[in-house]
Amino acid sequence: MGEDGKSLIIKPKENLKASSEYTITLSQIESEEGFLLPVKSVTIQTAEKVKTPAANQESGSLLPAGSEIIFTSLTEDAVIRYTTDNSEPDESSNEYREPIVLQNNTVIKAAAFKEGMEQSETAVFTFLTEARALDIEETSRIAIDYIQERITGFISDEKYTINGTPYVPADTNRAIDDTWFGTALTIMKNGKEGVTIDSELQNLSIPQRPEAPDSLGVEGNRIIGVTAAMEYRNIEEDEWTACAGTQITGLSAGMYDIRFKAVAGVSFASQIETIRLREVLTPPPPIKNTNSPSPKETASPAVTKEPVLTAAPEETPTLSSPNRILKITPPKKPSSVKVKNKKGKKLLVSWKKVPQANGYQAVIAQNKKFTKAKKTKNTATVKWTFKKLKKKKTYYVRVRAYRKSGKQKIYGKWSARKKIKIRK
Repeated sequence: MGEDGKSLIIKPKENLKASSEYTITLSQIESEEGFLLPVKSVTIQTAEKVKTPAANQESGSLLPAGSEIIFTSLTEDAVIRYTTDNSEPDESSNEYREPIVLQNNTVIKAAAFKEGMEQSETAVFTFLTEARALDIEETSRIAIDYIQERITGFISDEKYTINGTPYVPADTNRAIDDTWFGTALTIMKNGKEGVTIDSELQNLSIPQRPEAPDSLGVEGNRIIGVTAAMEYRNIEEDEWTACAGTQITGLSAGMYDIRFKAVAGVSFASQIETIRLREVLTPPPPIKNTNSPSPKETASPAVTKEPVLTAAPEETPTLSSPNRILKITPPKKPSSVKVKNKKGKKLLVSWKKVPQANGYQAVIAQNKKFTKAKKTKNTATVKWTFKKLKKKKTYYVRVRAYRKSGKQKIYGKWSARKKIKIRK
């Protein structure tokens, strides 16, 4: 019985159909006061139900990522609420106010609500999204700077792969590795996850250095046979000076590097030819005879005396004294020598570049005296891979640098000895 004592409240055990009329027959009704009231029959009218929401796309559709789902209800002023976590929508669920944008496969459950009306049936929609085609990164446009000996055109802090090795540049350029000369690089710009995919490969050929000049010679304190396409420096200095004409004059005794200059967009600086200039001594002035003969004695050959010469000091060179040769400074010994066993019974040896060195000699052997199973390699690079080694054998390694003087090699000291066992 209702609060007014007149209305009847019925709570059915099962849901009744909306917008329907039901007749309920009761034998008696107990009032709040405990009296039993006789009743023959009661007629009830259920509330009208809100129309179920509809979508602009059919459930089960395969749609491109970014597609919009629009819901509507035929019940005027109905509020649509929805869930995407597979739970049943109720009056506390998200209210639909604008199209839902699909990014992934999604299940949407939606129901419509209106005051004074029964909640609509729950509509279930399953939408499948096609894999979105990601943009491809633009192919790298890395170029060669022949003058500075570097490759340029990188975007700093972006991810690249050079010959299969990851590389993240801190600047727009990178120095050319000694091992790259005479090879082809493959450069790829890596994609950004979920946004772009890897670029196509850029193939960049790194030319070999031109050969060193072979027309050079020495005359006194001059270097001859040069051209305006060459440059030179003292081996103790870093700065190069362009050659003018066919000879270099005004040089002091010492060692000089000469090479062909780099040509922008065409070629790197050539390999180096090292020339040694000896010190050229100026002959001492003629020594005067203090005992000159008288005119009469000079006129008569019979009485002419041999001039008396004053002996020169021992340290003073005579006309026939040989030129003194300056001592040649050998290069320093290599530092940071590293050894690594690579698959296939290979041994990679690497070291830091030595200033003023023209090349290096790497040696490995199976004993500390470097006499057993010895292998030697001369190279212009700062690494070398020895192959066809013996598995489970221990190898000792050392490296030294050298300078060139014509065809002669002037070696520096050996590096610290390294030891490694070949395991693979």
